[in-house]
Amino acid sequence: GSKINAQAGLARCMSQSIGTLGLVEKKEMMITVRDTQTALTAFRKLWQGGWVMDWTVSAVPVVDAQGNLVATLSGSDMRGLTTDNLEDLMLPVAEYLKKRSGGELRAPEKVTMDTPFKEALEKMLWAGIHRLWVTGNKGAKVEGVLSMTDIAHRFATFDLRRHSKQTK
Repeated sequence: GSKINAQAGLARCMSQSIGTLGLVEKKEMMITVRDTQTALTAFRKLWQGGWVMDWTVSAVPVVDAQGNLVATLSGSDMRGLTTDNLEDLMLPVAEYLKKRSGGELRAPEKVTMDTPFKEALEKMLWAGIHRLWVTGNKGAKVEGVLSMTDIAHRFATFDLRRHSKQTK
């Protein structure tokens, strides 16, 4: 009965886009950090962002002068800071991130609203990351974020039977 319907619904969900499933809440005002701002300023924006914007912020996209995504900054990027290298926080955030990852700026993982849910989920799992930045189809401008927390929250209240019928 309903278990089979739910399994069929889950299979259909996997092939639908993250946009169709409503998994990404597009933000009118996305908190971003310019790549030239100091790491200290960037971390301050990260920690204050959730309080100011009234939602939880665990990472911020780092963008260039054109607003294109170049990196991700999260609290875990503070690992390894000691009194000996505290001055690194005064570096531009892009330089700080390069220094923390051995000289290379790690490319941020991203998807579009048209990305199939299965592909987005696999990307997160294989990369061992908690979030994907959602960019526009025509470029790298950040429009939203898809996180494991968002997915868990959405599916906790998701009616899979609704998606077991024919889809668009």
